[in-house]
Amino acid sequence: MDGEVKTEVNAEPAGVEDNQTEQAAQNEAKENGGKGEFKEGIVITENEKAYDAALRKLLKIPEGDELGDLETRITEFKEKTAAALNAAKEQVISAELRALQGYDTKLLNRLIDRTKLNVDDSGKVTGIEEAVKAIEAEFPAVVLKEKKPFVPISSGTGTAAKVTMNDLIRGKR
Repeated sequence: MDGEVKTEVNAEPAGVEDNQTEQAAQNEAKENGGKGEFKEGIVITENEKAYDAALRKLLKIPEGDELGDLETRITEFKEKTAAALNAAKEQVISAELRALQGYDTKLLNRLIDRTKLNVDDSGKVTGIEEAVKAIEAEFPAVVLKEKKPFVPISSGTGTAAKVTMNDLIRGKR
């Protein structure tokens, strides 16, 4: 009987029913070794109190509020948890893409097929190399071209004539 909630319904007049129900619930609480609490015709055991407290903590329900429809609350909790997990996975994937060298990461982030990527429990992204190669084959613009290093106009030997901005604009060197 541990963990069970019992109520009695009698077809007696209202005053008699309340007294009998209260008396039966109190007797049941005594039978359980006094480890229960009588509340509105229901015996609440210590285990049930622990379950109630755990549910309230998990679902973030204040002590005074009603638990209500648990299935609905649990479904909402699962949806919120799944959404938070998906957002975290998106952040991990985006960080992994930004860390790639030699690619236009903004363009790559928009073009990549996220359904082919998987983030495991340790945060490691799998399938990213294959997805990047597929995009690279279809959209070569994601690969950054090597930039030529800056070369000054004078050779730096100090023997060249001083060139002004005006001379450069007019094409004199």
